[in-house]
Amino acid sequence: MKNCTEPQAPPTVSGNADRVLLGGPGASLFGENMKNPGRIWVNDVDGVYKNRIPINSYRVWRNMISRCYLAQNTSAYFGVTVCVEWLRFSVFKAWYDDNYKDGMELDKDIIGNSLVYSPDHCVFVPKSINGIAKTSGHTFARKWKRQWMSVMRASGKSHYIGLFKTQKEATKASYEAYVVLALSKIEEEFSSGSISEPIRSALIRKLNGLSKWAAKG
Repeated sequence: MKNCTEPQAPPTVSGNADRVLLGGPGASLFGENMKNPGRIWVNDVDGVYKNRIPINSYRVWRNMISRCYLAQNTSAYFGVTVCVEWLRFSVFKAWYDDNYKDGMELDKDIIGNSLVYSPDHCVFVPKSINGIAKTSGHTFARKWKRQWMSVMRASGKSHYIGLFKTQKEATKASYEAYVVLALSKIEEEFSSGSISEPIRSALIRKLNGLSKWAAKG
């Protein structure tokens, strides 16, 4: 399959395939690209619902389209696009069928540039790995009396690290603790065969960059 690139023009479609029903059976929301008027996404595959429940490949594709073009412009997805070939569901589904494993989530940040959904930038990874190398949401420092409390958040739980004299010291300690935990999780998933060596290496590079950033304060 050829690589996807950021589109210069919308795909050519015809007939009833020129719009995508995003809201499920009976819904009235059809998709035209709101950020780029005139560009459309296309469901050109029959049988995407089984007992009124979307098949997983369609659910993943629909969520990707929605995040980029239908959701309110949240900071997490502002400026993010889908390559022109993947605006057609049949093309995305072919890639999905070749790469998906049960329980995996679509990620565009680990090997990609975080701005384009395409086969060059996307991989499927376990939920525990998706987002593990991001800088936000994992660590923070709180003022506590005359000191600063260092806290790390992982797997939905907050972990107390210690008390420090300054916010800078507390923040650095929480990042360092998080990186150690994240590296351990990466090695665990790699040993189990859930992630490949290229994904493991990319994650380690990102976490090393996070460590250097934390060290600078």
